[in-house]
Amino acid sequence: FIFGATMPFTMVYAVEVKKADAIILGLMGSAMNIVSILTSIPIGRIGDKIGRKKTIMLLRPALYASYLLLVIAPSPEILILSFALRGILWSTFNVWMTMQLEIVPADQRGRWLGTINTLRSIVRIPAPIFGGLLWTYVDPSFPFIMLVLVDLLIRMPILFTIPEVLKH
Repeated sequence: FIFGATMPFTMVYAVEVKKADAIILGLMGSAMNIVSILTSIPIGRIGDKIGRKKTIMLLRPALYASYLLLVIAPSPEILILSFALRGILWSTFNVWMTMQLEIVPADQRGRWLGTINTLRSIVRIPAPIFGGLLWTYVDPSFPFIMLVLVDLLIRMPILFTIPEVLKH
């Protein structure tokens, strides 16, 4: 939900609040993609070596730094750095997906993925409206700060309770 509340507004924030131009937006996206490409395999290997949950928890601060840098960015270079850090987040999605499949019995994985993706999609329908309300009535940076808080205070503690299924 909270990612859906911020997604439509990230580039709008960069342009309207941080005064990024088209070149900076392009460099932001390119930095994210380059970092994601360069780190996907090493992060996957780390997940195989030390465990999925540990890898996610180890790299999650990159997500928080990415959003906080977006909010406080005093210059276009910091916006680009923000998105480079976001590339690490994209690289951890493979670890998340692997862990998500490993915790569910093989014969129930299709049903599980169908159910979880349906619920995720339904919940994300009102999320941009919520993000827009936060942007309009609280502050344009608040959806991003809220994402960091919700992830840090709710999502990560829930992740901590999930058993590590990787057998060394």
